[in-house]
Amino acid sequence: MTFSDHTASVNGIQLHYVIGGQGDPVVLLHGWPQTWYEWRHVIPALAKNYTVIVPDLRGLKESSKPITGYDGKTTAEDIHQLVSKLGFNDIFLVGHDFGVQVAYSYAAAHPNETKRLVILDVPIAGIGPGENITGLWWAQFHNVRDIPEMLVAGHQREYLTWFYRYSCNPAAITDKDIDEYVSHYSAPGGMRAGFEYYRALSDDIKQNKEYSMTKLPIQ
Repeated sequence: MTFSDHTASVNGIQLHYVIGGQGDPVVLLHGWPQTWYEWRHVIPALAKNYTVIVPDLRGLKESSKPITGYDGKTTAEDIHQLVSKLGFNDIFLVGHDFGVQVAYSYAAAHPNETKRLVILDVPIAGIGPGENITGLWWAQFHNVRDIPEMLVAGHQREYLTWFYRYSCNPAAITDKDIDEYVSHYSAPGGMRAGFEYYRALSDDIKQNKEYSMTKLPIQ
């Protein structure tokens, strides 16, 4: 399979994405602390039957790192504008970790343009099992303004490695993979952008509670 890297102007930022394959569009949204790279082994399998679109979320890897706009509604609009620019309407949508928030916001805002919704690893913030998601120690730590950036500076690899080893199968992520992620999160603004997704959780929860009042007409 041949895959190519591109950057698109959407929603006032530059969004990097990888695309390949042929057929109905499948959009894969990564989590934290990952990038599009987390889907590298999944893309070839899906691309046999689908057009696979894999963006770097706002602020991460090669996408723009704006100061604001990390809530679900805004990040979902990033993806919706990207999908529209690529000429697609109805999509299959998959979100992992913080990609779940983006995917849910997308499906809630554009239910008639979302064929299927798949969420992986985490619940939707503020709804059902996700009611207490902000109780996680790192969610509280990352939510503090400026302090996490200061304390983690110079120790990005050590800090992020804890999450890869704690939350992943150690056999599934190599030291080389960690180097790939850390090289981008260590770039100027990389850790701050990641923390901003946590700082937007209070807005996400309010948005999600409003969205949840209407049942999604999809599976």
